[in-house]
Amino acid sequence: MIAMPTFQPILRDSARVLLVDDRDRILLYRALRSVKDPYYAWYTPGGGIQPGETPSAAAARELREEIGYEIAPDTLGPVVAISAGDWTRNDGTPMRSEHSFFFLRVPALQVDISGMEKHERSLLDVFRWWTAAELCATDECVLPADLADLLEFLLSGEVPPEPVALSWDRQVAPTRTLRPPHIPYAVDPPRSGSGPATEGHARLRAYVSRSPFLGHWTPTATNGLEP
Repeated sequence: MIAMPTFQPILRDSARVLLVDDRDRILLYRALRSVKDPYYAWYTPGGGIQPGETPSAAAARELREEIGYEIAPDTLGPVVAISAGDWTRNDGTPMRSEHSFFFLRVPALQVDISGMEKHERSLLDVFRWWTAAELCATDECVLPADLADLLEFLLSGEVPPEPVALSWDRQVAPTRTLRPPHIPYAVDPPRSGSGPATEGHARLRAYVSRSPFLGHWTPTATNGLEP
């Protein structure tokens, strides 16, 4: 029997930003998880680190390109969380992503996607500000997993002594898009919360107190687009 060749995944380092406004809401965008099937999830702004870039420089560039917000890389401070996992690109190429997350407070801002790449625009349809309580209560797919707990922890004014390791994904039934992705981009109006989140700080303290664990996720055919 001829042994089938095994392929090492291509590593893709990314920098992402937990962007929080003066009302303690985090900015997320909704995008398709695959170009083949209409399933979506909510993501933080950010993207791949280019050759020669530092994570903070990449994060600042991504904010400028994706939402039109200009900052100096050193404004971002330390990495507050990490997440890593394996996935498969739509052409079948095995990939491994390692995300570094920064935390940044901003005043009210207007999202401007004029600098976003055309391919990226085709995959997302809306930006929205979320409270921690709304993240805890939603049944929609929000990535990274554990984002609500991390947000509560950071909003308390605490900074983890080392980056918190977040789960790569959450095991939920795929959710179909509520509207086509090719519509005018906007920021959804805030929806009323469903009550205060509970146990968030306790769970995050548990993550911080133990050695980092990088969660792994085996993607399905509907998850060809890297989170």
